[in-house]
Amino acid sequence: GQKSDDEDSPSYSPSLFSFTTPAMKRKLEADLERYVAAKRRRESTEAIIRGSNSQGNDEPTDGLFCDGTKRTISMQTELTMTEISALEMDNHSRQEEVSALSSNFSGYPTRKQLQEDEKLLTFYTGLNHFTVLMALFEFVVKALPVSANNKLSPFDSFILTLMKLRLNLLNQDLAFRFRVSPATVSRTFKKWIVTMYYRLRSTLIQWPCREALQRTMPFCFRVHYGLKVTGIIDCFEIFIEKPSSLLAKACTWSQYKHYNTAKYLICISASCASVCPYVSVPVN
Repeated sequence: GQKSDDEDSPSYSPSLFSFTTPAMKRKLEADLERYVAAKRRRESTEAIIRGSNSQGNDEPTDGLFCDGTKRTISMQTELTMTEISALEMDNHSRQEEVSALSSNFSGYPTRKQLQEDEKLLTFYTGLNHFTVLMALFEFVVKALPVSANNKLSPFDSFILTLMKLRLNLLNQDLAFRFRVSPATVSRTFKKWIVTMYYRLRSTLIQWPCREALQRTMPFCFRVHYGLKVTGIIDCFEIFIEKPSSLLAKACTWSQYKHYNTAKYLICISASCASVCPYVSVPVN
């Protein structure tokens, strides 16, 4: 083992010539410097305490505050425990006030605001009553995949999805409103829109029978087409990001829009023009 100068060490060997390795010498010098620095700090602290005790006559000299609280060196403050407790309570109340103000001035409507203001509800979601909103939410949320990493509550995620569908807001705007990242907005919207599709397609979207179509046929259609109209078809295009693949870029190019688009075929019944019972898969 390494030679030791300690007589009690098993590695001790008597010698007339003392020898210390360079590494050990550097360690000893560093230990000595740390000891000297700690001693200087201790002496300067004691001098400051002695100076503060000798200045002023408004403070008792027997180590007590005026209210009887004992003053020790470890406190390093002129505040009593009563004053510190009062400051902590004041700080806690101010934090609660800031939290309440932040919730009142959020960038999206809360559940309470939607319940109290039907115009606000219609503007952001397109629904005309809060009961309909909650019934739709309870119906869809049962089929939503459970995840422990959600930064938004299920109701806030539902409102985010409806706001994007209703107002066509950008992901960056929704991220600022809900205080999340744009990637979180994209994942949340995709998860909810897929769940709503599979949950609502067979319940709310139904094609009426021929007798119902003929019975509710508008008069203008009866004059020109009789009772032969079953549906009104139309095609529309949605702008997409430019694909990196040359083949996909060529397939999605639109001569009409002069941009890369996805093409859809839709069909609605003549009696309910606001309902879209059929939407095709995107065609490139």
